[in-house]
Amino acid sequence: MYTIHVHFYSNIIKTNVFLNLRVKSLLLDMTSNIYNKSDSIASDPELIRLLSKKYTSAHQSLNALTNYDKITSVISQDPSIQNIHIYSLNPTITKTDYVTPINKEMKNTEWFQHFKQTSTPFWSSHKKTDSFGNSSMELCFYEKIFLPSIKSYAILNTTVSNNHLKNRIAA
Repeated sequence: MYTIHVHFYSNIIKTNVFLNLRVKSLLLDMTSNIYNKSDSIASDPELIRLLSKKYTSAHQSLNALTNYDKITSVISQDPSIQNIHIYSLNPTITKTDYVTPINKEMKNTEWFQHFKQTSTPFWSSHKKTDSFGNSSMELCFYEKIFLPSIKSYAILNTTVSNNHLKNRIAA
C-alpha cells in the first residue's frame, strides 16, 4: 500500500511540474509577444508624429488620430490583446477610441507616477468592473512613447485578453 501512495503522489508531482512548466512557457510566449507588439507601436514614426503634432482644432486631432489604423490592425490580428490605449500629455489631442489626453486624476495613478521616475516598461494588474458589476483582474503592459520633438512622452497601455489566457492555459 505504501508503494501505491508513493507512486500516486509521485505522479501528481510530475503532473504539477509539467503543468507549471507549461504555464510558465505560455506566459513567457504571451508576454514576449505583447512586449514586441507594444514596442512596434511605441516606436512607430507615424504615431510619434501624430502624438507630437500641435493641432489647431479638436476636429483636426480627431481626424488625424482616427485615420491611424495600426492599433486596430494589431488588436484584430492578435487574440492575446484585449485592448491598446495611449495616454497623451499633448494638450491639443482630442479623445478617440485609442487615445486619451492625460487628466489630473490619471496623473495620480501608479502607472503615471512610475513613468515620472523612470522610462522602464512594466507589467501591472488592475481590478476592472464590467457593465454588469462583475469585477476581474486585468494584466497590462505599460510602455513610454518618447516624443522628442516636443520634449514630452505618451504612455502606451496594452491589456492582455483574459479569455485568450484562460483558453491557452486550459488547452
